[in-house]
Amino acid sequence: MFSLKASRLKTSRLGVAVWLLVLVTCLVLLQGYWMPAVWRAFLLCGVVIVSLLGLIYTHRRAKYITLNEQGAFLCQGEAYDPLIFVRANAIQLIAKRKRSVRVVDCVWPAYQVIYRDSLGAQEYAVLRSFAAQQILLGRHDNAKTSSYVDR
Repeated sequence: MFSLKASRLKTSRLGVAVWLLVLVTCLVLLQGYWMPAVWRAFLLCGVVIVSLLGLIYTHRRAKYITLNEQGAFLCQGEAYDPLIFVRANAIQLIAKRKRSVRVVDCVWPAYQVIYRDSLGAQEYAVLRSFAAQQILLGRHDNAKTSSYVDR
């Protein structure tokens, strides 16, 4: 049986590095084309403001992940969203969040990426083991229900 106390998800350096790489690539591509200096200044100011607001937003909303006999849950304030793991490897875990608003989930599903440096080493290992088991059991259940040869 898996068990994990509520652990706070820290801001991941890997996640920040990925977003910075995307941002720098976009800026380099935009610089490759002719752009007036005024547009470039507005673009850079806008990027800085959006980045600062994003950092403030992510630090204000603390996320906790917990694991018990009923599954994995993402706790954010008063909301507890169940997690259904889609992918698990040594670097990241990707889970689909089941929100209470089903219409929004059908149109725009929410995913939570948990990088290995967001949790402690032991906590990440337990969560990765649970995710691998959940993924394998989900594939097994899908294989049983999609069997079209019943003789």
